[in-house]
Amino acid sequence: MPKIVHRSAILDIDRLANLIRDIDENDRGSFCSSEALKLIPRIFLCPGEVRMLRWEYVNFKEKRILLPADFMKMDREFIVPLSSQVLKQLEALKMSTGYSELLFPNSKDSSKPMSKNVLTNRLRDLGYEANIMSAHGCRSSASTTLVEQLDWDPEVVDVQLSHLTGTATSRAYNRAIHLNKRTKMMQEWSDFLEKLKHL
Repeated sequence: MPKIVHRSAILDIDRLANLIRDIDENDRGSFCSSEALKLIPRIFLCPGEVRMLRWEYVNFKEKRILLPADFMKMDREFIVPLSSQVLKQLEALKMSTGYSELLFPNSKDSSKPMSKNVLTNRLRDLGYEANIMSAHGCRSSASTTLVEQLDWDPEVVDVQLSHLTGTATSRAYNRAIHLNKRTKMMQEWSDFLEKLKHL
Protein backbone atom coordinates (compact mmCIF):
# COMPACT_ATOMS: atom_id res chain seq x y z
CA MET A 1 0.00 0.00 0.00
CA PRO A 2 1.46 3.40 -0.95
CA LYS A 3 2.59 5.64 1.89
CA ILE A 4 0.27 8.56 2.58
CA VAL A 5 2.01 11.90 2.13
CA HIS A 6 0.60 14.88 4.00
CA ARG A 7 1.10 18.05 1.96
CA SER A 8 1.35 21.50 3.52
CA ALA A 9 -2.06 23.13 3.71
CA ILE A 10 -3.68 26.20 5.25
CA LEU A 11 -6.63 25.27 7.46
CA ASP A 12 -7.20 28.52 9.37
CA ILE A 13 -10.06 30.54 7.86
CA ASP A 14 -8.36 33.94 8.08
CA ARG A 15 -5.19 32.62 6.47
CA LEU A 16 -7.24 30.82 3.84
CA ALA A 17 -8.95 34.13 3.04
CA ASN A 18 -5.53 35.75 2.56
CA LEU A 19 -4.43 32.89 0.31
CA ILE A 20 -7.48 33.17 -1.97
CA ARG A 21 -7.06 36.95 -2.19
CA ASP A 22 -3.37 36.56 -3.05
CA ILE A 23 -4.13 33.95 -5.71
CA ASP A 24 -7.06 35.81 -7.29
CA GLU A 25 -5.73 39.36 -7.16
CA ASN A 26 -2.08 38.94 -8.15
CA ASP A 27 -1.20 38.64 -11.83
CA ARG A 28 2.52 37.97 -11.45
CA GLY A 29 3.75 35.02 -13.44
CA SER A 30 2.43 33.57 -16.67
CA PHE A 31 -1.23 33.75 -17.67
CA CYS A 32 -1.67 29.97 -17.54
CA SER A 33 -0.03 29.58 -14.14
CA SER A 34 -2.21 32.37 -12.76
CA GLU A 35 -5.41 30.86 -14.13
CA ALA A 36 -4.51 27.30 -13.10
CA LEU A 37 -3.77 28.39 -9.54
CA LYS A 38 -7.15 30.15 -9.38
CA LEU A 39 -8.84 26.95 -10.52
CA ILE A 40 -7.15 24.47 -8.18
CA PRO A 41 -8.82 25.57 -4.90
CA ARG A 42 -12.23 25.47 -6.59
CA ILE A 43 -12.33 22.04 -8.26
CA PHE A 44 -10.35 19.79 -5.83
CA LEU A 45 -8.28 18.05 -8.51
CA CYS A 46 -4.59 17.36 -7.96
CA PRO A 47 -2.20 19.91 -9.54
CA GLY A 48 -0.99 17.31 -12.03
CA GLU A 49 -4.56 16.60 -13.09
CA VAL A 50 -5.27 20.30 -13.54
CA ARG A 51 -2.16 20.72 -15.70
CA MET A 52 -3.27 17.86 -17.95
CA LEU A 53 -6.89 18.97 -18.43
CA ARG A 54 -8.10 18.96 -22.02
CA TRP A 55 -10.91 21.00 -23.52
CA GLU A 56 -12.63 17.83 -24.71
CA TYR A 57 -13.29 16.98 -21.03
CA VAL A 58 -15.16 20.24 -20.39
CA ASN A 59 -18.90 20.21 -21.03
CA PHE A 60 -20.10 23.80 -20.80
CA LYS A 61 -23.73 22.87 -21.45
CA GLU A 62 -23.90 20.33 -18.63
CA LYS A 63 -21.62 22.45 -16.41
CA ARG A 64 -19.17 19.71 -15.60
CA ILE A 65 -15.79 18.23 -16.39
CA LEU A 66 -15.91 14.56 -17.32
CA LEU A 67 -12.56 12.89 -16.78
CA PRO A 68 -12.14 9.58 -18.63
CA ALA A 69 -11.11 6.45 -16.71
CA ASP A 70 -7.60 6.39 -18.15
CA PHE A 71 -7.04 9.96 -16.91
CA MET A 72 -7.73 9.11 -13.26
CA LYS A 73 -5.26 7.32 -11.01
CA MET A 74 -8.05 5.06 -9.79
CA ASP A 75 -8.84 4.05 -13.38
CA ARG A 76 -12.46 5.13 -13.26
CA GLU A 77 -14.46 7.87 -14.96
CA PHE A 78 -14.97 10.91 -12.75
CA ILE A 79 -17.30 13.92 -12.88
CA VAL A 80 -16.38 17.36 -11.55
CA PRO A 81 -19.45 19.63 -11.24
CA LEU A 82 -18.65 23.25 -12.09
CA SER A 83 -19.86 26.21 -10.07
CA SER A 84 -21.06 29.31 -11.90
CA GLN A 85 -17.78 31.06 -11.00
CA VAL A 86 -15.64 28.26 -12.38
CA LEU A 87 -17.77 28.00 -15.50
CA LYS A 88 -17.29 31.72 -16.12
CA GLN A 89 -13.53 31.37 -15.64
CA LEU A 90 -13.31 28.47 -18.09
CA GLU A 91 -15.41 30.30 -20.70
CA ALA A 92 -12.97 33.22 -20.52
CA LEU A 93 -9.98 30.89 -20.48
CA LYS A 94 -11.09 29.19 -23.69
CA MET A 95 -10.95 32.54 -25.45
CA SER A 96 -7.22 32.58 -24.68
CA THR A 97 -6.10 28.94 -24.81
CA GLY A 98 -8.76 27.37 -27.01
CA TYR A 99 -6.16 27.11 -29.80
CA SER A 100 -4.67 24.19 -27.85
CA GLU A 101 -6.23 20.86 -26.85
CA LEU A 102 -5.05 21.64 -23.32
CA LEU A 103 -6.53 24.20 -20.94
CA PHE A 104 -3.05 25.17 -19.76
CA PRO A 105 -0.58 24.63 -22.62
CA ASN A 106 3.16 25.04 -22.36
CA SER A 107 4.27 28.44 -23.65
CA LYS A 108 6.96 26.83 -25.83
CA ASP A 109 4.90 23.92 -27.18
CA SER A 110 1.11 24.16 -27.04
CA SER A 111 0.76 20.39 -27.50
CA LYS A 112 2.32 19.86 -24.07
CA PRO A 113 1.06 20.99 -20.64
CA MET A 114 2.80 23.69 -18.66
CA SER A 115 5.66 22.58 -16.43
CA LYS A 116 4.82 20.71 -13.22
CA ASN A 117 6.95 23.18 -11.22
CA VAL A 118 5.08 26.29 -12.38
CA LEU A 119 2.28 26.15 -9.80
CA THR A 120 4.64 25.52 -6.89
CA ASN A 121 6.89 28.34 -8.04
CA ARG A 122 3.93 30.67 -8.29
CA LEU A 123 2.92 29.95 -4.69
CA ARG A 124 6.48 30.67 -3.60
CA ASP A 125 6.40 33.95 -5.53
CA LEU A 126 3.26 34.86 -3.60
CA GLY A 127 5.13 34.30 -0.34
CA TYR A 128 3.95 30.80 0.60
CA GLU A 129 6.88 28.59 1.55
CA ALA A 130 6.87 24.81 1.20
CA ASN A 131 6.10 24.23 4.88
CA ILE A 132 3.10 26.60 4.73
CA MET A 133 1.17 25.77 1.57
CA SER A 134 1.40 23.52 -1.47
CA ALA A 135 -0.78 23.46 -4.57
CA HIS A 136 -1.83 19.94 -3.60
CA GLY A 137 -2.73 21.27 -0.13
CA CYS A 138 -5.75 23.06 -1.59
CA ARG A 139 -7.53 19.70 -1.44
CA SER A 140 -6.92 19.48 2.31
CA SER A 141 -7.95 23.10 2.84
CA ALA A 142 -11.22 22.47 1.01
CA SER A 143 -12.08 19.13 2.61
CA THR A 144 -11.30 20.27 6.16
CA THR A 145 -13.25 23.51 5.79
CA LEU A 146 -16.24 21.86 4.14
CA VAL A 147 -16.56 19.30 6.93
CA GLU A 148 -15.61 21.37 9.96
CA GLN A 149 -16.95 24.81 9.01
CA LEU A 150 -19.72 24.18 6.48
CA ASP A 151 -21.03 20.89 7.93
CA TRP A 152 -20.79 18.83 4.76
CA ASP A 153 -20.96 15.05 4.96
CA PRO A 154 -17.36 13.71 4.86
CA GLU A 155 -18.43 10.96 2.47
CA VAL A 156 -19.70 13.48 -0.08
CA VAL A 157 -16.46 15.43 0.24
CA ASP A 158 -14.39 12.26 -0.17
CA VAL A 159 -16.25 11.32 -3.34
CA GLN A 160 -15.52 14.78 -4.77
CA LEU A 161 -11.86 14.30 -3.90
CA SER A 162 -12.03 11.03 -5.88
CA HIS A 163 -11.08 9.02 -2.80
CA LEU A 164 -11.97 5.35 -2.66
CA THR A 165 -14.58 4.76 0.05
CA GLY A 166 -16.55 1.65 0.94
CA THR A 167 -16.86 -1.45 -1.26
CA ALA A 168 -16.66 -1.48 -5.05
CA THR A 169 -20.45 -1.73 -5.21
CA SER A 170 -21.05 1.10 -2.76
CA ARG A 171 -18.52 3.30 -4.56
CA ALA A 172 -20.39 2.95 -7.84
CA TYR A 173 -23.64 3.76 -6.05
CA ASN A 174 -22.20 6.69 -4.13
CA ARG A 175 -20.75 8.34 -7.24
CA ALA A 176 -24.20 8.35 -8.78
CA ILE A 177 -26.26 9.25 -5.71
CA HIS A 178 -23.95 12.04 -4.63
CA LEU A 179 -23.76 13.93 -7.93
CA ASN A 180 -26.60 16.32 -7.04
CA LYS A 181 -25.14 16.84 -3.59
CA ARG A 182 -21.67 17.40 -5.02
CA THR A 183 -23.05 19.91 -7.53
CA LYS A 184 -24.63 21.86 -4.69
CA MET A 185 -21.47 21.56 -2.58
CA MET A 186 -19.19 22.86 -5.32
CA GLN A 187 -21.40 25.93 -5.80
CA GLU A 188 -21.52 26.54 -2.07
CA TRP A 189 -17.75 26.22 -1.88
CA SER A 190 -17.16 28.78 -4.65
CA ASP A 191 -19.63 31.13 -2.98
CA PHE A 192 -17.81 30.64 0.33
CA LEU A 193 -14.45 31.52 -1.24
CA GLU A 194 -15.96 34.68 -2.72
CA LYS A 195 -17.16 35.71 0.74
CA LEU A 196 -13.75 34.91 2.23
CA LYS A 197 -12.06 37.34 -0.13
CA HIS A 198 -14.07 40.19 1.39
CA LEU A 199 -13.41 39.42 5.04
